[in-house]
Amino acid sequence: MSPPWPPEDPALLGALLLAAALYVVFHYFCSAPRLVRGLDAARGADANAATAVHRQRLWGFALLGAAPLIYAALALPRPVGFYGLGLGDPLRALIFVAGVAAVVLPTVFLASRKPAFRDHYPQIRRAAPWDAALRRSNAATWALYLLGYEFFFRGFLLFAVADAWGVWAGVGVTTLAYVYAHLPKNADETIGTIPMGVVFALGALWSGAIWAPWLAHVIIANSSDLLASRPRA
Repeated sequence: MSPPWPPEDPALLGALLLAAALYVVFHYFCSAPRLVRGLDAARGADANAATAVHRQRLWGFALLGAAPLIYAALALPRPVGFYGLGLGDPLRALIFVAGVAAVVLPTVFLASRKPAFRDHYPQIRRAAPWDAALRRSNAATWALYLLGYEFFFRGFLLFAVADAWGVWAGVGVTTLAYVYAHLPKNADETIGTIPMGVVFALGALWSGAIWAPWLAHVIIANSSDLLASRPRA
């Protein structure tokens, strides 16, 4: 037997191609070093570094969250709430977040004691200590960016592929994409995305929405930045 031709669901192929194109644009054209160009040098390196990272996260939300959402609304066969944006099961979401936090946060704390941790965290390369305003803006832009990011991987891609090809295909495709997205980072973090990609995908499917992996990701990201931005002893 051969696969049916033409494809039964060309909208899914469009979703996969769109996801690839959007991530390429985000990765190559919205990096913080690129966005820092043209900022007012008189503001200082610290202020420009924070502004560039905030802009990068806003672009991430637009390209990875808003653009796929528009495509889902216009081209995919189910209502947009189906793609991880519904309420889901709040109790399962809370159980998932508590479980991930209990396992991951101690690991992050131990890793933060190693000098290499500060080579990669925080993303905003600004001298410690951070003031309250910077911590608030950092947390807010993390939350917004990760909302788009989780919708991209654990909503738009995961639910669309799982709906068309089955749960394990959805988990496999999104985990593979998630790992590839982390290849520019350090080896430890990239290797860690293999189990985390599977866990986050299963958490989204189990809870019926993206909110559980989104909240877990927000907690991990802000905890990492909080630990890394502490003044050195």
